[in-house]
Amino acid sequence: MEQDKRETFGEGYFEKGLMRTDKEAYRGYTWGQTSPYFGIMARTLRSVFHPHKVLDIGCAKGYLVFLLQGLGIDAYGVDVSEYALSCAPPLIKEKLQLLDIEQEAFPFSPAQFEVATILEIVEHLNTFDHLLEELRRVVRQGGYVLVTSPVPQSKAARGDRTHINVHPQAFWSTLFKRHGFSCVQDTLWKNFKRQFLCEFAKVADYPPATKAGEILLRSGPLGRMLRNHLFPYVSYFSLWRETQIMLFCNNAQYK
Repeated sequence: MEQDKRETFGEGYFEKGLMRTDKEAYRGYTWGQTSPYFGIMARTLRSVFHPHKVLDIGCAKGYLVFLLQGLGIDAYGVDVSEYALSCAPPLIKEKLQLLDIEQEAFPFSPAQFEVATILEIVEHLNTFDHLLEELRRVVRQGGYVLVTSPVPQSKAARGDRTHINVHPQAFWSTLFKRHGFSCVQDTLWKNFKRQFLCEFAKVADYPPATKAGEILLRSGPLGRMLRNHLFPYVSYFSLWRETQIMLFCNNAQYK
């Protein structure tokens, strides 16, 4: 594992925003700041996919793994950051592994997972082929990979100097297709979007990531309604989205 990766994604990255272009506004990678979003994602995954086993790639402090475990899902995580893993909740530390996903073999059996998540990770990577081959191996045929990544030229894309590979959805779809995955756009994808937005609307105290979100939350019932219903749709699924959410199906049987 490369030493510079451990140093880059160490305490300074997670707690002080050292690689952020908006470092002054950075609020830290804390449970309070991130758990509402991970809770939304965990409940959406349970409702849409009903998985028994989930792998979170780039799990950082393991918050999504912790929340999935709380929902009765056997969840695991891998990350390159020794610091982040050391901060994980004690109850799930044994479920997490230190791993460089660009070059090390995943410590899991073939076809072990129904779902894998890669949330805000691919834009940090130099290479993708090893990761996708390992995904094809450990995600069962007919299983799913959920990916989130900043939209090119968005504020989210420009906000972190470790975002070295920011691409539009067409790029990711072509890349995943080359490794035996197809982009899901059918009823299942519609169900995912509907459930994600529904879960988002339930979390009234989700910490806003933008000034606009803060203003809406302070603007009474109408502002809160707009923020909890319209804002997530605009942020994730509209033409003006900051973050793209993509769902891929593993069509290839590993041999």
